Amino acid sequence: MAPRSIHPIHSPINLSQCQPDGRLSPTDIYPPCCARRINAYALAPFTIETEERCKLSAEEQRPSKLIEDLIRHWACWDEHESFYLTKLAPSLVANPESGDDIEKTILLSLRAHLNEQEWHDLPKLIAERRSGIFRKIESERVRRKALEKEKQEAARIAAQKRKEDARERLRQEELRKQTEAQRHALLREVRRRLQSDFLGTDSFFRKSCAGLITEKEFEEEKLSFVKSWVIENTPSTKDGVKRIPDDEQVAAIASVHGHIQVVARAGSGKTTTLVNRALFLLKHCGVAPSEMLILAFNRKAALEVRRRLLALREEGADAAISTDVDRRIREVGKHQRFDRNEIEASAVDAIAASLNIALPHVMTFHALAYAVVHPEESLLYNGSEGESQGLNRVFQQVIDDHLQAPAFRERICELMLAHFREDWDRIIEGRYDQSKEELLRFRRSLPRESIGGEHVKSHGEKIIADFLFEHDIAYKYERNHWWSGINYRPDFTIFETPKSGVIIEYFGLSGDADYDEMSTAKRAYWKDKKDWALIEFSPGEIVSKGIDSFLDLLRTHLEDQGIRCVRLSEDEIWQRIRDRAIDRFTKASAGFIGRCRKQSLSPLELQILIASYSP
Repeated sequence: MAPRSIHPIHSPINLSQCQPDGRLSPTDIYPPCCARRINAYALAPFTIETEERCKLSAEEQRPSKLIEDLIRHWACWDEHESFYLTKLAPSLVANPESGDDIEKTILLSLRAHLNEQEWHDLPKLIAERRSGIFRKIESERVRRKALEKEKQEAARIAAQKRKEDARERLRQEELRKQTEAQRHALLREVRRRLQSDFLGTDSFFRKSCAGLITEKEFEEEKLSFVKSWVIENTPSTKDGVKRIPDDEQVAAIASVHGHIQVVARAGSGKTTTLVNRALFLLKHCGVAPSEMLILAFNRKAALEVRRRLLALREEGADAAISTDVDRRIREVGKHQRFDRNEIEASAVDAIAASLNIALPHVMTFHALAYAVVHPEESLLYNGSEGESQGLNRVFQQVIDDHLQAPAFRERICELMLAHFREDWDRIIEGRYDQSKEELLRFRRSLPRESIGGEHVKSHGEKIIADFLFEHDIAYKYERNHWWSGINYRPDFTIFETPKSGVIIEYFGLSGDADYDEMSTAKRAYWKDKKDWALIEFSPGEIVSKGIDSFLDLLRTHLEDQGIRCVRLSEDEIWQRIRDRAIDRFTKASAGFIGRCRKQSLSPLELQILIASYSP
């Protein structure tokens, strides 16, 4: 089969050069360069293989497909289009056998598919088909050109994007460096403001640091500064160890704006944190003491806060307070009643004034209420343990007064027996339901119980205890003293100071050898105690002189030690002994009325509630 790349020429056919069988020689219609290639196929006899190659499939025998094959076989259309359509094609229509093997095979198949008119118009069909192929080729060329252009444009865009990305990376890196520089500058400014204007630092952060410093970073800077400040401005322990607040304590100290609630177990350092926060506000933030109010639940806690603050403000202040407290106790006078908390509070005020240090307002909630309201009468309230129980005392007195009225006595008795039987038994046993004269007579008649309600071991001890109680001399019965590892309990201890005073011993078993030996040892023990004085008595002094003379002797010994002996009136004695221990019934009554007051219930509304109540 001849190759499809053979190029025909425009020269006319020379029939004289036809071969004997009437076929044209390739050199007659093709250039010499092409003719030699055609001869290699056209002049050679057909072999089985060549014949097989010339067989066309059904698909290949379609007219349009056959015409396209013929067009492709004539490869030089740009140069010989006119020759193909006006000479070669008509000659092949006139004589199909004049073509080469490929042309004959194609024409043979075409002849079978075309009618006479179509066969006669074959050159026209070839031209039309070639125009369609050309359009398709041109369209493909345009498409490829467009694709190439798109590819080039995509490459250009990609290159441009790479350049832009590189520029953006450089811009972002420069922006990052600028931002980081701004961050460092702002952090330095925050640290400076924490030093110079702590209270205004939060406002500066919100206005100037948004997007550059996070809330977490700001809080870390603030807490770190406060922790360092507290460590530097608070003293070490006696062992020289610095007290380092934990993170939660530091957060409480640093929270100087808004409200904050600190909830922690007992002994966790709440008071220390409160004092350190006050110190930080005073010393670092410049808050005036007069602008600060610290409230405590009892006077002892309030006093502790004031004393700690003063000790932190001035080194050595705590030692000066202790010295002043001891001096004031000595000046009060031997054995006079005094409140140590009041003396300590006065000492704190005096030392603060001498050092020219102003302290914040530190008071109890009740003191604040009193300062705001300025009532003409005394406030009735129940303080913490060890403090005033004035409200309960008043309720108790009202209950005791009503117990002496028959109309109320039965109702109170019925109620207390139903719910507070133990409290009622104590009232009956202590004769608190009786009149003043009956109660005093009953108390004085008790052989082993003093008028103040203490149980004593002998009649002589009762006489001494009653005298001390009736003359308003504060004492401790059988207060323990450590003596060579032994818990020694003398009968009566009257304190001048916590480490000095008068001891009264009633040696009730004088004459017993072992007892007398122990009494001699006790005398020697107190003789060596320079800050203590011993007054001793024995039963013989009461028997030989009588009770009145014994009491005169007791008075003389006490006054020799500087103890004033002024007897209380019967009313004063009665007022003191009638104040029994506050029982559950009194507390329940006071609590009930307190809840009614909180709900603003009138007596009528309360009666309605009681009447409508069903258990």
